[in-house]
Amino acid sequence: MDRSDRAKQCLLEQLHDEKSLPILDVGCGYGELLTLLSQDGFSNLTGIDGDAKAIERVYASIPTMKDAVIFGDMRQMPYSDQSFSAALCLDVIEYLKGKEGGDKKTAHEIARVLKPDGLFVGSVPYTGMFCFLSTENIMSRLRFQKPKNHHYSVREIRELLNDDFVSIQFERRGMGLSQLVFLVTYPLRPFFRPSLTRFQKVVSQWEFSRQFGIFSYHLFFYARKRSPFFDNTTEERQSMTARKGR
Repeated sequence: MDRSDRAKQCLLEQLHDEKSLPILDVGCGYGELLTLLSQDGFSNLTGIDGDAKAIERVYASIPTMKDAVIFGDMRQMPYSDQSFSAALCLDVIEYLKGKEGGDKKTAHEIARVLKPDGLFVGSVPYTGMFCFLSTENIMSRLRFQKPKNHHYSVREIRELLNDDFVSIQFERRGMGLSQLVFLVTYPLRPFFRPSLTRFQKVVSQWEFSRQFGIFSYHLFFYARKRSPFFDNTTEERQSMTARKGR
């Protein structure tokens, strides 16, 4: 299981197998998650990404998604209010934190385009014991550049979402073993790239299928859009339960 598999599983669980509901992939990249969902029968998919080259690659590799995937700013999306029943944002907002509060703006935008009680599924790097294994941040430091992505704590994600979402649930997954594999085998990659990439993927899937608490590398979460009809007592009870998982 990897992030995409867990996101699909979460959609099936939370949407009760309703595969015709409108779903938005925020930061869809090369369309891997959209492809996975489409193959599983989800029929109302939309994607947006701020990387024009990634969008071009989606158009080339998945022609059927050409009308559904667009290039755009995730902090100011061109969709109407309450357009989607669910939104996915996997390993995206950590790159936006340092861009004038881009992570908070993106969270607000996701809430805006979600229907009442809409589902938000996301993942970010976690501030666990092995966060120092981030390959992107290590490479940036070696080039005397600022780290590329931010690792979040449970508290930070809760603060990021609390204005717009309730019933926030967390899963701390993986241990950064795939990151370690990349770093150790980096000198060999020019010679054995395909084999090493496959091995790293196997390691990544194995570790993401397990939760390691404070030793985890990834923070997977899902929440519901705040509704004026939501019972405050229920919210407080669920918030207290979630805090136990910090």
